[in-house]
Amino acid sequence: MALVTKIMLGLAILAGGGGIFLGLSLPGKVEEMKTQRDKFKKSMSDFQTKAGDAEQQVATANQNLANKEKELGTERNATQKAKTDLQVATQAKAQAESAQATAEGNLGAAMQEKTDAESKLAVAQQDASDWQIKYNQALADANKAGGGGKELKA
Repeated sequence: MALVTKIMLGLAILAGGGGIFLGLSLPGKVEEMKTQRDKFKKSMSDFQTKAGDAEQQVATANQNLANKEKELGTERNATQKAKTDLQVATQAKAQAESAQATAEGNLGAAMQEKTDAESKLAVAQQDASDWQIKYNQALADANKAGGGGKELKA
């Protein structure tokens, strides 16, 4: 039993020495751990703040994206309307050009008919003038021949 007692006493002395060693070295480690904990808390707080700011920026960017998509839709509608208006205007222009060509053709035909009518009128007036001269000549000849004591008048 003496051996067991000596071993127990040796273990107790070692445990006491270890306790003294740990007791002397732990307070510095505890302060260092507290400092590290405070740094971690501060960096965690900074990270959470940055994460919150980033989330806010993402939300703002999403809202801006939604607004831009809405504007894009509006612009697409306006572009489509402009294309439709352009097609309508192009058709109207084609119809107007066709009507103009028809009118110019009709005008040309009418001018030709007018020229033909004026030519026929000039011929008819010349014929009337010739017949008037012949009539007057015939009256004069008849009056010279003595129309039975009566003078013929035009």
